[in-house]
Amino acid sequence: MRKIYMSLGKAALSSAVLFAAFNNIAQTTSYSDTLSYTGSMQTYVIPECATNIVITAYGAQGANGSTINPGINSGGQAGLGNRVIGGWSNLEPGQTIYVNIGGAANGATGGYNGGGNGVEMNGQNPSGGGGGATDVRYPTDALSDRVQVAGGGGGGGNAAYHWNGSTFTGGNGGNGGGSGVSLDGTSGEDAIGDSGFTYFGGMGGTSAGPGAGAIGCGSFLGQTGGAGAGEVGGIGGIGSSLDVPGYRASGGAGGGGYVGGNGGGGGSAGTEGCSGNNIGAGGGGSAGTNYFNGEPKDFENGVREGNGLVVIQYSIVSEVAELALAVAPCIGQEAQLDFSPEGGTFSLLQGNSADVSAAGVFAPSAAGTYEIVYSYTDACTNFSSSATLTVTITCDLAGLAGFEQNFKVYPNPTENTLFVQSSDVLGQVVISDARGQIVLSLDSSSNLLEIDVRHLDAGIYFVQTTNGIQRFIVK
Repeated sequence: MRKIYMSLGKAALSSAVLFAAFNNIAQTTSYSDTLSYTGSMQTYVIPECATNIVITAYGAQGANGSTINPGINSGGQAGLGNRVIGGWSNLEPGQTIYVNIGGAANGATGGYNGGGNGVEMNGQNPSGGGGGATDVRYPTDALSDRVQVAGGGGGGGNAAYHWNGSTFTGGNGGNGGGSGVSLDGTSGEDAIGDSGFTYFGGMGGTSAGPGAGAIGCGSFLGQTGGAGAGEVGGIGGIGSSLDVPGYRASGGAGGGGYVGGNGGGGGSAGTEGCSGNNIGAGGGGSAGTNYFNGEPKDFENGVREGNGLVVIQYSIVSEVAELALAVAPCIGQEAQLDFSPEGGTFSLLQGNSADVSAAGVFAPSAAGTYEIVYSYTDACTNFSSSATLTVTITCDLAGLAGFEQNFKVYPNPTENTLFVQSSDVLGQVVISDARGQIVLSLDSSSNLLEIDVRHLDAGIYFVQTTNGIQRFIVK
């Protein structure tokens, strides 16, 4: 198409506009709050404006089993706490949640929030207590309102003597959680001998039940571990009833959980008179079970040493001001500014402030450059932002009245076809949009021209011939 230059005086049909397309702008800030062990229930209020809430809970570690003869044998290792991660889209800002963070076991004493107790006889050779569970509760602090639980590790069984001095180890405690993404607690381990002997001591507790005590003879039998009771881990089974404290090879306790783990069984004395029977080592306690009823993210077993922990992560999103204008108006025209979010205010750095209404209607009263500012303060976060739009106005619709109009256009408005008619030969006919951009140029040797305008967007257009200028509307 040949480019046409029109000299229209003060009715020059050109307006320039600078604008940015909306990109759903928002400022997102991430936060993380950590709750540590205190030994009592804690409260946490979901912060104002918080979204995308993710809670990570860690159960606590059990305690190792002990031995009075460390040069020959050793107690079982404690199980570690489990990690449970989940999303909570149903938590609302301002809502209170209740958090119990599990305590690590200390010797035979189970940890806070459900850790079972090991066995300590006359202050000697204790088996390990179970680690406490970590749980999150809402809408109340009732046990029945637990929504996320990370199980605590089971305690290690202890070790006493073997009649022939063989090396052996108490049963290890089960780690919090089960295999894979199972919510079941893992089992404790059985004790095992060495130096050519494979004498199993007390059995480890499992999720199905407590560990059996070691077989023996007469009064040398170990006792069965205790079953978990609700969220509390079961106690360890007492070792041989031989009235020698060091021979009390007892089982480790179960860890706390949604369902407490079961205790390990006690070992027998393993005396020479019962040669070939079980040795003096207790089984490990099982871990407490996990629980989750939100949006699962991740589970990992046996990862937490020491006390439990809770980490609460969330995002706060602040809406940011946006401002745009698709087409600049001419002087005397109105155009609706595109702005977001609702509720901000307009001001002008350059131009007549009265030319922009509170509702964002832009009606330039004079030619020139306008700098329009839209300011917005996010009601939730109080974050303030602004967007500036620069618009240059040059076209003047009122100026068209000063030109000869020796032809007519019809129908006006039109949807499909526009007729241009004059008493003289039309010659060159140019159609421009409101910004002065030429959209169509034709040559006519008659006084009547039929133009198909179906390809034009709705809006204001101008027809220029040698006989003048006319405005028409495409709807």
